[in-house]
Amino acid sequence: MAGAFERAPTFDAETGVYRLEFCADHDIKAPTEIFIPEVVQYPEGFVVELSDGDYTLERAPDRVGGYCILRYTPGPPGYVSIVVIKRADADDPGGRGCCVQSAADDKLLPSKPSSVVDFAGEASPADPAAEA
Repeated sequence: MAGAFERAPTFDAETGVYRLEFCADHDIKAPTEIFIPEVVQYPEGFVVELSDGDYTLERAPDRVGGYCILRYTPGPPGYVSIVVIKRADADDPGGRGCCVQSAADDKLLPSKPSSVVDFAGEASPADPAAEA
């Protein structure tokens, strides 16, 4: 993990909800990796929710274990990063399609865009619009 726990990670075996909260260390350039036992815990698929940042998924074929590696890169410093993985259902129909290899890219799936909210209502200094 590229940072320090804010709280101990939790996993509810009944609902399949995994939650990781941590303060990212932006000096660590490697992403945080989370092992997702897709075939065992998420046979109908899963949905990933982020407080900020981006992620990619690398999926192992079912014949070698049916798991995914989620690589999470946090957003800007100063936030507690939260990653939630939960089972897909009717309300979140991500299904197994959210972790299926495409014909175009056999190794990695696309990243989810950042959903960072600026609570102060001010542009970040790293934001090009702030420098104009």
